[in-house]
Amino acid sequence: MWDARQDIIDAEDDIKYITTNPIDPTTKEAYTLTQRTNYTKELEKAKNAFAAAEAKYKTYDADITNAQVRITSAWYDYQQVSATITAPEAGEIQNLILAVGTVISNTSDTSITIDTGVSSSNSLSTNTTLSASSQSVGFIKSEGGQFKATVNLTEIDIPNIKPDQKVTLTMDAFPDNTFTGRVLAVDTNGSVSSGVTTYPVTILLDATTVNILPKMAVSTNIITLVKNDVILVPTTAIDTTDTNATVQILKDGKPQSVTVTLGNTNDTQTEITSGINEGDTVITNTTYSSTSSTGTRTSSSNSSSSSNRSSSIFSGMGGMGGMAGPPGQ
Repeated sequence: MWDARQDIIDAEDDIKYITTNPIDPTTKEAYTLTQRTNYTKELEKAKNAFAAAEAKYKTYDADITNAQVRITSAWYDYQQVSATITAPEAGEIQNLILAVGTVISNTSDTSITIDTGVSSSNSLSTNTTLSASSQSVGFIKSEGGQFKATVNLTEIDIPNIKPDQKVTLTMDAFPDNTFTGRVLAVDTNGSVSSGVTTYPVTILLDATTVNILPKMAVSTNIITLVKNDVILVPTTAIDTTDTNATVQILKDGKPQSVTVTLGNTNDTQTEITSGINEGDTVITNTTYSSTSSTGTRTSSSNSSSSSNRSSSIFSGMGGMGGMAGPPGQ
C-alpha cells in the first residue's frame, strides 16, 4: 500500500516538473500532448493501485477471522474421522464394550462422536456416553456427580463454540440463581428438523448446593469473547442506514453526528474502536412532540455517557436445554 502511495507522489512530482519546465531535457523540445497525457494516466493508475491496496488491507481482519473459523471447522472434521475417542472430562469409564476387532458400524458413517448420556436433548444425566456412529460404546461417570445440561445451537452460533468456554445459566425454577459452568463437548454431527439444523452442546455445571431436578429447563449464555478496556455504547444508539455507522454526541450542548468504527457486539452493546472518546456523551434516544395550534416542536433526548472504559463479555446464546441429576433421580 505504501509502495503505491510512493508511486502517487512520484507521478505528482513528474506532472509538477513538466508544468514548471515545459522543455523535455532529453529531446530539448517542448513536451508533446501525448507525453503530458501519459503522465496524467500514470497518476490515475497509481491512485487506483493505492485504493485497491488500501481496500485489501482493510479486509485483512475479516480474512483472519474467516481463517480462524475454517481452522476450527477443520479441527472438528478431524475429530469426527479420528480413530481415537477422547474423553471430554475426568471420571470413571463404565460399560465399555469396545475390544480389538469389534465392528462399531456397518454403515459408511464411521465418525466418532461424544453425546450426552440420554437420547433426548431435554434430559439430564451425570454420565457422558461415548458413542460411534450413534452406537453406544460406554459412558463416563462424572467425578462428584456434577450436573450436565444439553443445549441446541444453530449453525450460525456453532463455529464460535469450543470446549472449556465459560457458561452462565439461568433456570425458571430458580429465578434468583445464576449458575456457572463450562462447555464440555460439541457435537458437530447436528440434526435437521423442519429445515433447521441444530448442534447439541454439552455443558458441565460447577458444583452447586441448589436442589436441581432432572429435566428442568435451562437457558444458557456461552461466553465466546472477553475484551477489557473498551468503549461501549448501546447498540440502539448506532445509525447504520448509510454506508458508514454514526452516533450522535452532545457537543457544546448540541447534538452532533459523528462517524464511528464498530468492533464486537453483544446482545445490547457495541464496541466503538474509533470516532468517539472516553468522556463523550452519546445520545441514545430522541423524542419529538408538536402542537397543532402553534406548529412549534420541542425535543428531548436521553443520553448515556461513555466516560468510563469497561470490560465487555460477548457471548453466544444457547437454546433451551435440559438438566440431568445423579443416577437414581
